[in-house]
Amino acid sequence: MIKTLTKILMASSAVTVLSSAAFAEAQAPALKMSGFTSIIGLAADQTVKDNGKGGTDPSFAVASSDFRLTVGGKSITDFGYKYVINFKTIPGQDPLVNRNYVEFDSNDWGSIQVGVVKGPDDSMVVDTYSILGGTGGVMGFGGFNYSEGVIMGTNLVGSTDIATKFNWFSPTVAIAPGAGTLQIALSYTPNTSHNGKGARDNSAVGPNLYAGNEKGAMYPDSANTAYGLKNFVYGITYANTFGDYTLTLNAVTVSEHSRIVLNTSAGSKKSYALNRTGSYKLSGMLSVKQWDFTASWLDNKKSRLPTAELLSSPDIVAQTTAKPQTVSYLASNSGYYLGNSGQSWNMGTRYSFGAYQAAIGYFRTDRKTDATQRACMDTVSTTLDFKALEGLKFFGELNYLRTKTNKSQMDAAQNYYNGVGKSQNAISNNSGAVLILGTKVSF
Repeated sequence: MIKTLTKILMASSAVTVLSSAAFAEAQAPALKMSGFTSIIGLAADQTVKDNGKGGTDPSFAVASSDFRLTVGGKSITDFGYKYVINFKTIPGQDPLVNRNYVEFDSNDWGSIQVGVVKGPDDSMVVDTYSILGGTGGVMGFGGFNYSEGVIMGTNLVGSTDIATKFNWFSPTVAIAPGAGTLQIALSYTPNTSHNGKGARDNSAVGPNLYAGNEKGAMYPDSANTAYGLKNFVYGITYANTFGDYTLTLNAVTVSEHSRIVLNTSAGSKKSYALNRTGSYKLSGMLSVKQWDFTASWLDNKKSRLPTAELLSSPDIVAQTTAKPQTVSYLASNSGYYLGNSGQSWNMGTRYSFGAYQAAIGYFRTDRKTDATQRACMDTVSTTLDFKALEGLKFFGELNYLRTKTNKSQMDAAQNYYNGVGKSQNAISNNSGAVLILGTKVSF
């Protein structure tokens, strides 16, 4: 009896020790803070000096700043969880909560994100844009006059950007010893224009003046752009390391039911169908010692492009003689539906030496604006970053840009600007350079 009781007590004591050790591995919820701000000086020299841009006089700007709070913990079985809220601030404007989501992680089934967040079309891609320092190149920080109808070329049409969505990233799985690893991802966004409670009505565009989330050049009015319903993003990444070489390959595709909200002939608002989105992007990176080499190709096909049926509908035709808005801009583009939403490719390299990183990238975009005419862009971006201290970086960036368009795009854009009362000139062919110097403080 005494021996039996002793064994029970010893076993109980062992279980207690094991439980204590197991619970000791669990992590209670902890708060982490991170963020950054960037201040830049900019000077531009270009052929077309219209609309307040193009002068060589330097200007200073405070870019958008981020402040992120993350609360997370981990269970005794390595089940991780976190809540992320990100504040984006722009000087002179109210702070904006642009990310707000929860995330669950497990070694068995990967990672799940639910809330207002970006998708795998942003986080999985490894292209030239992702290795450039400075401000990232291409965009020129608003200092360049882009020709009418030109697309930037780094983002897929139909990209969800920041919206209320569901993301799933699988665990990274080894194919076979020495054969590399694979990871897949899936994202579902009911409505790409919705954030937070906006998703209660998925049939309509969000509350911001009927604004969609299209960042391309197909629609001139930022408050009247395309959006998507039932948006799915699929991604896959392959990675392998052999000796000093690391190879990463990625493919991302986007599909959705594309829509746009326009005025009807009666003056009310109505949602119209566009060409369904079916865009894709292929990208890759090869790293060897201090060098990184990247390349990428994307094809937007006819994603979110107006259909022939839309341009010939009674509501559209009735407005061609009314005050021009987005709808008449589309109607005045003869053969607009015969074009496409653009193709693009880029390539670049980055070299790291000590506290410095130098990078150079070339970007090319090409879009058919109708059956035969085009709008295109060529850009070379060079950047140099210097990490002075932990959390303190200084950088320089030089962008050379050349953009081309056609008379049909010029006329349609100018008619639109005149019709809505904008004192703005349509931009023709343009070329020039944008120099940026700046500093970034992060923690």
